[in-house]
Amino acid sequence: LKETSDVLENSKTTVHALPTIRLFCERPEKWIEPYLIASLSFILPQFAASKGVQKACEDTGKSIIKRSKASSAEMVLEHLYQGMSSPKWQVKQGSATLLALLCKQHTKDVGHCLPDVVKHLIECLADTKPEVRNTALQVFKDVCNDTIANPDVKPIMGFIITAYTDPVGKTTEALDKLMMTTFVSTVDAPTLGLLCPMLRRGMMERKAEFKRKAALVIGNLCKLVVDPGFRHFCCAGFSCVTCMFVKAARSEATTPVVEDRF
Repeated sequence: LKETSDVLENSKTTVHALPTIRLFCERPEKWIEPYLIASLSFILPQFAASKGVQKACEDTGKSIIKRSKASSAEMVLEHLYQGMSSPKWQVKQGSATLLALLCKQHTKDVGHCLPDVVKHLIECLADTKPEVRNTALQVFKDVCNDTIANPDVKPIMGFIITAYTDPVGKTTEALDKLMMTTFVSTVDAPTLGLLCPMLRRGMMERKAEFKRKAALVIGNLCKLVVDPGFRHFCCAGFSCVTCMFVKAARSEATTPVVEDRF
């Protein structure tokens, strides 16, 4: 099936190979699942083929995701990340679409991986193809709506996502919204996954005002990560990278007042 689907020039054989994989998705045997997930590595590139093959590829990808178990969500994500990093825009768009379906299927498990999901979606938001950007934006909204339950972040989530689409023009507004938000709910991995890139960008700005706002928000968030095990497992990247930027900003502070903020 892999050899057949690899022949992009022969759309007829590829269209016949993909439905065969869908038939395996309907079988109840547990041993089939790892092979189905592994087949994503040669299914996703078929999004760059003809329209008939693209439709068969999408249907097959959906069947595999619906057949997958929650414990396999991270493995499926790894394949989707590769697709979203493809040089071919059709593969990026198709992989992002399947990501939204995976989130619907295994919301909690994808939510724990949201830091990586957000990173790859932000890359797609900067793509030169409008089709990829539009799909990534819609998937971004869908994934965040499904995974983020923090009542403090929900009302301003739209501003944050918009800032990722226009970092130069909208970052200031997003930081202001975060500054005006009173964080009282426990911070989890999905919440950090959405906010961390925005806060890191704020710490990288040249103006001290941006750094001060981002540092204050980071301090408020750290107080609400109450589970040490959770902090170690889910927030290691957040703490390491954020501390690096905070220390750099503190060393660059020009006045005692600004320095104390850090």
